Amino acid sequence: MVLGGLAAFVAGLPLFLLRESRAAHPVVDLSLFRERAFAFGTLASFLNAVARMGMVFLVALYFQAVRGDDPVQAGLKVLPLAVAAMIGSVGSGFLQRLTSARTLAVAGAATTTCGLVVMLSVMSADMPYAAVAAGLVLIGLGSGVFLPSNTTAILDGLPSNRLGIVNAMRLMLQNTGNVVGTGLVLSIITAPLPAELHQSVFAGTLAQLQGGAVEQLVTGYRWALGSMAAISVLTVLSCLARRRAT
Repeated sequence: MVLGGLAAFVAGLPLFLLRESRAAHPVVDLSLFRERAFAFGTLASFLNAVARMGMVFLVALYFQAVRGDDPVQAGLKVLPLAVAAMIGSVGSGFLQRLTSARTLAVAGAATTTCGLVVMLSVMSADMPYAAVAAGLVLIGLGSGVFLPSNTTAILDGLPSNRLGIVNAMRLMLQNTGNVVGTGLVLSIITAPLPAELHQSVFAGTLAQLQGGAVEQLVTGYRWALGSMAAISVLTVLSCLARRRAT
């Protein structure tokens, strides 16, 4: 299903772009992407969503499928990410009085990348929760600072009659990144496992099985975290390119 969805996307995207380029009132105004600052800003928003959204699923599933926790325990252990994101989001408004939104977007994306690298460096079947919590806090703080700062940077200076469509396009790409990120990480973490064990991973019961299944899943986690860290690095580069374009 994942590969079929990707194939449909590859086949449908050129047709969608062709239709939008000829429409008198397009749903997606492609002319906006000629502005490099806007293009890089929306790209950063998409990439950040891909790298960030998968973490909630990954960590909650890790504690169930690898450690054998129940869903409530796993959910509580992911809570530092949400709390840190709220703190970072609130603090972003105050920080924008001291420096530009574009600079804060770079800093937020870099902090998220650091959190993913921390998670990747300690990933194992028995990694200490303190290290997990530290990585989650960094990811949450970075995302909390990045999202409002990047939004401000994208919308800054636009004429009032374009704000609605630009913000709608930003949200569309961000939500698309959430969907892509979730499908990507769940596909990657199960790649080292036989197909018959995939359902045990998604059900969170893999820890009850004997053999090397858990270690295979941990290998998949390393692949997924490495991929997300690389995508997060691309987010930082997109923010830097937007600064230069501006």
